[in-house]
Amino acid sequence: FSDEPSAPSGAFCFDSSRLMNLLVEKGVEVEELYFEGMQWIAADTLSRVGDFCPKLKLVNFDRCDQLEDTSLISIATKCRLLAFVNVNNCHLVTAEGLKGLMECSPQLSILCCNSLPHLVLPDGRSVFESLHSCRTLQVLDVSYCQDINDNALYLIAQYCPGLSHLDISGCHKVGDKGIRAIGGRLCSLRVLRLKLCSQSTLTPEGLKYLTQAPRNLKHLDVSGVSQIDDATIGSILLHCQSLLYLSVAGCFNLTDTAIESVTRSCQQLRHLNLSSCKSVSLNSCMDIIYDINELRCLVVSESSISNAEVVILQSLREG
Repeated sequence: FSDEPSAPSGAFCFDSSRLMNLLVEKGVEVEELYFEGMQWIAADTLSRVGDFCPKLKLVNFDRCDQLEDTSLISIATKCRLLAFVNVNNCHLVTAEGLKGLMECSPQLSILCCNSLPHLVLPDGRSVFESLHSCRTLQVLDVSYCQDINDNALYLIAQYCPGLSHLDISGCHKVGDKGIRAIGGRLCSLRVLRLKLCSQSTLTPEGLKYLTQAPRNLKHLDVSGVSQIDDATIGSILLHCQSLLYLSVAGCFNLTDTAIESVTRSCQQLRHLNLSSCKSVSLNSCMDIIYDINELRCLVVSESSISNAEVVILQSLREG
């Protein structure tokens, strides 16, 4: 879709005037708008959305490459009921745009802004200082944002105590202090993703605090956090008795001792991903199938378990 002069020759022509006419006619009734994947829609077109949709509650700009700070702020200023905003992969959106969004959106409950490259304000402050304006935030995805550090996590934990979903996967500046901040203060967390954070500033000792405060965690993904060992996962799972989903794929330091911790602490578990955990044996996999009655999915790809042994595991569950 395109109303940009620089659009590819094969792009389908997006008629902005028809969109504007539709919004003029029906915009007052619109509560949800989806621009996902519309990489060529012009910024000035986007900025006018707020002029016609005062009741807008949900807007999805995922991979909308032309979205700029001024357009985002314009929409947020005029649409004060916004509760769901997705600006994933909108690389022209910076800390200034997110700051304006947060300060104008007191009802914001879901914010998805993964892979944004600039989350530090010109004066050096973190954009997450503006979270004081939207303390009702429940879902936050900042995965693969390279400006996420310990200070950012401290601010998130301070201003969003009711957060239930947090994704900080691929945030390579996060260290032990940041993990202690979220693990020690976010009591309402139900979903926590920390994939591909193998940086040296994040130690096994620090990771033990990951689930200190949450008491009803349902989904935990620490895939690729290679510094996790048996003792670390044992400490993490002590507070995860309600866990339904666990992925430790790529945590190659885990052994059968880790599986004992899973069995001991996670009796409600339904999905367990052990991909690339090459030191976990067939016997341990058999034990967990026997011992956790709720388990429905066990992933052992790229592990020490052969195809023939997978068939054995399948027969145990079917039996």
